[in-house]
Amino acid sequence: MIQIAGKVFIIIDALDECTAREELLQWLKHLASRKAQLIVTGRPEVEFQSAISQSFDKRNCVQLDKNVINADIRSYVEATLEPKPDFVDERLYPSLLEEIRDKIRDGADGMFRWAACQLESLARCLSPAAIEIALMSLPRDLNETYYRMVQNMPSEYKSSAIRLLQFLVHTKRPLALSEAIEVIATEINQEPRVFHIKRRLFQATDILRYCPSLVTIAEVKRYPGTMEELHLAHFSVKEYLLRQAQFDLESASIAISKTCLTYLTDIRGSHSTIRSDFPMAQYTAKYWTEYAVSAGTSREIVRITVNLLRDETTYQRWCHLYQADRRWSDEPGCPRAPRLYYVCLAGLTGAARDLMIGGADINAQGGKYVNALQAASHHNHQDIVQLLLDEGADVNAQTLQAASGGGNPRSCNYSI
Repeated sequence: MIQIAGKVFIIIDALDECTAREELLQWLKHLASRKAQLIVTGRPEVEFQSAISQSFDKRNCVQLDKNVINADIRSYVEATLEPKPDFVDERLYPSLLEEIRDKIRDGADGMFRWAACQLESLARCLSPAAIEIALMSLPRDLNETYYRMVQNMPSEYKSSAIRLLQFLVHTKRPLALSEAIEVIATEINQEPRVFHIKRRLFQATDILRYCPSLVTIAEVKRYPGTMEELHLAHFSVKEYLLRQAQFDLESASIAISKTCLTYLTDIRGSHSTIRSDFPMAQYTAKYWTEYAVSAGTSREIVRITVNLLRDETTYQRWCHLYQADRRWSDEPGCPRAPRLYYVCLAGLTGAARDLMIGGADINAQGGKYVNALQAASHHNHQDIVQLLLDEGADVNAQTLQAASGGGNPRSCNYSI
């Protein structure tokens, strides 16, 4: 297409924020051999500096002068202070405004994000004296800035705020604002765990109070129109949070799994209206199994999972919302396979073991892959395949075909 178009200009901003880095670098290398004119920006990380300099002449790689950036930051601060009601309405005296400009410019060290965070923090000060105190103890860098933000979360919101951030860090897709509100409305830290509509916020924008300066509401185009989503305020927020213990994949997945399972258990209504009445129904139905797998060997998640599956109402509700072997259908309808089949398909080893201990028929048929063994084989869930075989699951030609179709010869060996 580039060859046909002739002269093509491509601008890529924030290269360092891409998670598929290897693929991106290969694509850039490919473009370098074409006629495309590229402008690429990003933080000077070693991985990118090395790859970019190999693909493009070093003379084309320019590192911005920090003094020039700091001058831009001062202009940004001035442009922000002038129209911002938080500062204009307070009628700050000129010397204090000048001190704000100088302190933020000097402390930014080339980081626009740091400057923006400090302005937001200063805007919440209730007196000139409070601003002066804040200016004397500005955080040294973004890490300290985010540390303070987390520590200063309102205590009554903090546990819900942390869980909301866990969702945003490990979300499977962008989280709609209406879905984020449902996360807040679900209580998992006290027994009984509960979702209740009375816990929904009066105003959707009040969700910003839970994580000041860490999240933002974005209006985005989604077919067939536009919608509001809750995003992390900046990529550096995610980088910081991922370095904290409660945001590692397993810990966060335990909290997210509890939230999803509690939500699916507590929502009520007909299968035809449940999506519209409960905005997070589809998300939880589709992704809770993935989070449960990431939760590792958590016995609590296994117990909650098995309880959901054994309850006929919640089992039917889940299957009417989503069935993993019927991804093409928005209305999957009644379950077409037994419970054991679905947990084996999802790779939930602990739940599969508990269901078998409870007497589940390991050879029961149903679903796209016919039975639990073939479902597990097709998706290369080795532990479950071995578990089923140890329990005497029937092996036939279809199972061998499923194992080979899954692309893992170990499944074939187990089956044989």
